[in-house]
Amino acid sequence: MTDPLVSEESPVEQSPAEVDAVEPPAAAPRESFFKRRIWTRTGKIIAAVVSAVSFVTGVIGVIPILTRDATGLGSLEVSAAPFEAGPREYALPPDAELSSFPTGAACGPEQLAWLEANAAPLTHRVVLDMGNHASEGSMLALTELRAVTTGVAGDLGVRVVCDSPAQNVQSARLFVDQPGATAYFGGDTFGGSGRPDSPVAWNLAPGENGTLVVDLLSATAVGGSLQFTAHSGTESTTIDIEGSDFVLPPLAASGAQYLLATADGFVCRALDGSECDLTALLAG
Repeated sequence: MTDPLVSEESPVEQSPAEVDAVEPPAAAPRESFFKRRIWTRTGKIIAAVVSAVSFVTGVIGVIPILTRDATGLGSLEVSAAPFEAGPREYALPPDAELSSFPTGAACGPEQLAWLEANAAPLTHRVVLDMGNHASEGSMLALTELRAVTTGVAGDLGVRVVCDSPAQNVQSARLFVDQPGATAYFGGDTFGGSGRPDSPVAWNLAPGENGTLVVDLLSATAVGGSLQFTAHSGTESTTIDIEGSDFVLPPLAASGAQYLLATADGFVCRALDGSECDLTALLAG
């Protein structure tokens, strides 16, 4: 018989053993060892790539500094060669029979044939090629163009200049037989009269080139080569000019006075174009 006082089922109590048997909620699954290793390796690769990029960026930033081509004494290049664009010149013995020199076309075939038979070709002009091959920086300065010489054997001659359209080449002058002499531009080189002489000095900016014709003059037989003094900032050094070796015969009046071949024969001229005394020149 059912108890009338109980209208609903009472909750059933669980024993301690049954409580312990209840399973706890499942824990989140752990990543596998293989998966964790992949992520670790990926992180290392990313770190390595970042380091490599940083290194390359640093190198790219340093390379322009290490490869800068700035002006210095090592960026100067100077060389010399015989100047062949000017008039033909000869060294004529003072005792040559001038009366047999043909008249007619100045330095035409007949006059040239006479000179070839009675005089020796004279090469005393050189052309200097100068360059600053740097790409940046300050200027290079070249000063004190001079000769380093030794004595040689030779017979005295009178300088003969062929009359030609190219004879008025503007060149610097250097008396190589005078100790300590440096090259200069004569006042007459710039036209007009009364202008002072100007010592040769040349500035070369980065990437700039220059050309200079030099007339070598001497009263004695002499051989040698040319030098410049080069300046870069506070540094300076002596530059031996490659290809500048020369040998000159002794010339009357150091070659500063010469015989000019014209259609009417020889006339005496000085470097500034003025007339000189033919008899005195031939007398040496």
